[in-house]
Amino acid sequence: MKYNRIITTVICAALVLTACSDNYLEYEPEGVLSNENVATAENAESLVIAAYAGIANDEMVGPLTHQWVYGSVRSDDAYKGGGGRGDVGEIDRYEQYNLTIADMGDFMAPRTWTDFYKAISRINFALSVINEIPEGEYPEKILRQAELRFLRAHSYFMLKLIFKKIPYITENLTQEEIEQTSNDVDNDALWNTIAEDFLFAYDNLPQSQDQVGRADRNAAAAYLAKLRLFQAYEQNDQHQVTNINTSRLEEVIEYVDEVTASLQPDFGENFLDGFDNGPESIWAAQFSIND
Repeated sequence: MKYNRIITTVICAALVLTACSDNYLEYEPEGVLSNENVATAENAESLVIAAYAGIANDEMVGPLTHQWVYGSVRSDDAYKGGGGRGDVGEIDRYEQYNLTIADMGDFMAPRTWTDFYKAISRINFALSVINEIPEGEYPEKILRQAELRFLRAHSYFMLKLIFKKIPYITENLTQEEIEQTSNDVDNDALWNTIAEDFLFAYDNLPQSQDQVGRADRNAAAAYLAKLRLFQAYEQNDQHQVTNINTSRLEEVIEYVDEVTASLQPDFGENFLDGFDNGPESIWAAQFSIND
């Protein structure tokens, strides 16, 4: 019996020593992408599609594709509805303009903040991969970079409308630099930073694209007009308008004149199924089913 115990102990010790190799701690987790294992033109196309999906990946308690909660309800243009004031009570508080609450939890504004930065993370990862692929191997490189920078500008534009002061994260920052990025940025400077992405899209995208939902120059011009309009009304830290910048207003007119759009024959069709991407739709997030 004692002999058997000795043999068992020796075998176990040998197994432990064998397991303690240099490769034991070198574990690559599954389901995690790195630049090295996706840096091909084919994979880059998939990353761009994933970035488009990200800006439409919202939910009831963290909206991205509409401003019903932060715009219509808060402006008294819509009622919350539902089964009573306690049914998604966060929206009820927006309706009453009671924004300074301690128990907001993860609903509405905090979730929208998180979901937009998730989308931006997808965009930045796609850009970091595409930036390293030679244009000779990826003829659509500049086009896709322009689309991605449009999506990033769109995301930051929406975040700025809701929160005003936001950290602007790009694909070139390290994790340490991201953690140190402040949201305390001059209002006008932040508008200009967002505009830089839209301008890159404006300069490098075609006027229209064959695939519905892809960003184009027309959409970039419309967004630049909207951005410069907000920027023209210069504000201080108390959100008071201190000056109206007429040169910015002239830019608004210039960009608006470039936008191609028309009115839907029946206004009600804008809200009905079967009339998506109509003449009044300059650019819209796309959704699919059963896939």
